[in-house]
Amino acid sequence: MWFTMGVCALRAEQARGCVVNAFVDSVESSAVLLVAAAIKDKHPDRSKQRPRPVFGDLAGILYQGAVQSALVHALDSAPGALCVLLDTDSPSGNPLDADTWIACPLSDQARVDASLQALLQLKPIGLTAAAASEYHGHSAKRFMLNFIDACPDFDSIDANEYGRFSGSTAQADDVTPTEALLQQHALRAAVLPDIYAGRNKISAVLDLVGRVGALLRRWARLHAMGAVSLPPEDGWEFFRRVPPVPAATAIPSVEASSGDSTAIVVGAGPAPDPG
Repeated sequence: MWFTMGVCALRAEQARGCVVNAFVDSVESSAVLLVAAAIKDKHPDRSKQRPRPVFGDLAGILYQGAVQSALVHALDSAPGALCVLLDTDSPSGNPLDADTWIACPLSDQARVDASLQALLQLKPIGLTAAAASEYHGHSAKRFMLNFIDACPDFDSIDANEYGRFSGSTAQADDVTPTEALLQQHALRAAVLPDIYAGRNKISAVLDLVGRVGALLRRWARLHAMGAVSLPPEDGWEFFRRVPPVPAATAIPSVEASSGDSTAIVVGAGPAPDPG
């Protein structure tokens, strides 16, 4: 779920109220495009908060299929929970102490922090407890934005678009998610909702999402092959160079099991800036 938040540039507040609308395969970029709707965007005036579309690439980094499978399994286990940041029966919020999902979002900031910080200590990330404690609910929002800012392939306009900030496509009135898209998860839907289908500006956003995901997978493949060594923290300037072309090796595909907690964070790569 935290990986989903990272690739969708979602704050914890928006992930607590977010509805999955479809998973759309992209042949061009090998992406699995998550199409979702945040029930309320961030606005200082609560009376002006409104639904916004959310897009991200859930193909994963090294293990294609694991992230989508884990997310679908979790949401299937908690019917009626309109969020992508589920709570558990863990006393503290640490999912490693949990036995089952609960059909509601993580209830408070302390539980949000406990969830993220525990997962960041798992492999393949493996932060120390002290390092993990620097990360909070806003950190996921910055993950892809820091990557985009650092990469020469993208510019500030791309980062603004990906982050759904002012002036981005997601802020346009004519793509506001309909009431029907906010009612329940559509975990088996595989086509764009009608409000987005055939729209050039939506196609451009999905193309950006796919290109960002493809580049991140390219760096991760190089790291897995030992061709480069990605820093676990900081070091975003590492991505300012153009990655070499990796050898033609297949990306493994796995089906996440219900007990595989690592599928939630697998391949998360370098951690986001503390938030």
